[in-house]
Amino acid sequence: MMTHMVKTLPVAEAKAHLARHIRDAERGGRVVITRHGRPAAALVSIRDLESVERQATGRPGGGLASLVGSVDGAGDFAARLDRIRRGRRPGRRLPDLG
Repeated sequence: MMTHMVKTLPVAEAKAHLARHIRDAERGGRVVITRHGRPAAALVSIRDLESVERQATGRPGGGLASLVGSVDGAGDFAARLDRIRRGRRPGRRLPDLG
């Protein structure tokens, strides 16, 4: 399995060998496609895309909750975190633990 290898290539190369680049993405590789030398798009695995979408939308399974996703009761944990976050007053400082 490939682990987060990033390949950068121009659109013409991506088009010429699209099937190969899709296989690379399926295996965990990342392909950045450039147009005129600037990043324009990327091919990533569905798993990576779903992870990014969870984090971007704040759905359970994103952020800290994703670290405990395989633990029984993780949904309850995420709900508790959400209640804590909603209950915090704006501007409230966290205690210094150091």
